[in-house]
Amino acid sequence: MRNEDYKVDNYHGFHATLHGATNTKPARCKIKSLRFREYIWISRGDNDHWEQDIVQHLQGLGFEVVGMAEYPGNGFLFFSTTFKPLKPE
Repeated sequence: MRNEDYKVDNYHGFHATLHGATNTKPARCKIKSLRFREYIWISRGDNDHWEQDIVQHLQGLGFEVVGMAEYPGNGFLFFSTTFKPLKPE
């Protein structure tokens, strides 16, 4: 199949997981860039929908989030049209 035969958009993917509190650390979220293979940790917000915290954080870093998908048992996948590393260089 040739590329001209189909149209599929390319996105920057992120895998986000929720990690509960430990004896030394509060509950937090891990965001991993699937393109750049790097990750960051963020504090979890007070709401029940932690995926909203992920979207707000990514938007705050300048990423245009265009979609998400539940990854049952493994968190969420988020998709952006912004292609840059999570961590500043």
